[in-house]
Amino acid sequence: MSGLVSKLLSGPLASLSGSHGGHTPAHQFVARPSPHYSEHLVIHPAGYAVEAPPLYTIIVNTASKPNILVYHGDPAPVNCVADATISSLSSKIQCNLRGQPFLLRVSTLSDKFTVESPAYGRLKWKTNDFSSALTLLNQAGSRIAEYKSDRAQGGKILSIYEPCDARFVELLALTAIAAKTSGQIESEIGTEVISAIAGV
Repeated sequence: MSGLVSKLLSGPLASLSGSHGGHTPAHQFVARPSPHYSEHLVIHPAGYAVEAPPLYTIIVNTASKPNILVYHGDPAPVNCVADATISSLSSKIQCNLRGQPFLLRVSTLSDKFTVESPAYGRLKWKTNDFSSALTLLNQAGSRIAEYKSDRAQGGKILSIYEPCDARFVELLALTAIAAKTSGQIESEIGTEVISAIAGV
């Protein structure tokens, strides 16, 4: 699956500041607990079996910092592409994507999570009042992505409504998981957090 990301995401990255965001996702990925390690979250393109080699592996670590680690493929140190550090004493989640630091700001009510990325600008994850879904909006208020439960595939599905590159997928995976985890990571053990953020 090493070349799968580039094949799936071969289109140019659309401008995230304009009014795009159609009804049909350009890309979809599924996040589910690993069948082999309960504290791991694995991400596959939609339609892939959970037993298939993962496109990404995410580990939520409640015992030490950083709290969230994102690996391209298997969780070997050389494969780590992103991480996030969460503190209950701060409204800022410190993130790092392929060596570039950025912030994820948490609103007072924890219903909005603002991505401040030098590469992609200002994006905002918003919670849904009636479900556990997250919707990513650009500065114009257009929908860029969604992260929500998917019973058919047994986890959460990340739908991206713009052509994008692999780095943007990694940004969304990291910040969506950080947003879902921020209110839980201080009080729950790793397997419980994985169950909560994967919707199982």
